[in-house]
Amino acid sequence: MLQRIDARSVDSQLTRCVARAALEGHPSPNFLYTSGKPNRYNSAGVQCVYFAEKLEIAVLEYERQMAGLPAARQPFIVFRANVGLPVLDLTDPATVSALALSPQDLYAPWRRSTKPTQTQLLGEAIARQTRFAAIRYPSAAAKSIGSDGCGIAIFQNSVRSPSFVRIIGSTPTPLAEWP
Repeated sequence: MLQRIDARSVDSQLTRCVARAALEGHPSPNFLYTSGKPNRYNSAGVQCVYFAEKLEIAVLEYERQMAGLPAARQPFIVFRANVGLPVLDLTDPATVSALALSPQDLYAPWRRSTKPTQTQLLGEAIARQTRFAAIRYPSAAAKSIGSDGCGIAIFQNSVRSPSFVRIIGSTPTPLAEWP
């Protein structure tokens, strides 16, 4: 099914928010740390990181993710990455239709699901191939406040040269990068 869908090229700067304690708790911060914990587009064990196309969306997604947790009250760090990635674009209705997904599937609750959701299964498929390195998706956090915005889930094992993710620092040398 993925073979019939064209990859969209994303060459831009993305933003991510992470709890400050998560980065400062290590001698050398890993800006591309992957926990392997389940999320909207990955099931347990699938290594990926989540970014947003805009700062406002990154903050909304962070706040939604941390709601009710101690990290919600703690400082967070904002950082950016330059990326060049082939993505599966779920903001394109034709792509969603070709995957036999409904718009509701894109926002289905995943936290208490007893089995992988459709979006988590899609993430598993993306993580097992290299034609797509990421999924571009409509932000559930933005939708919850009646706004638009997109996130990008980047799958570590699918990022192959010439694709890249480079965390921006104060010098030309990236703070972290894939591949």
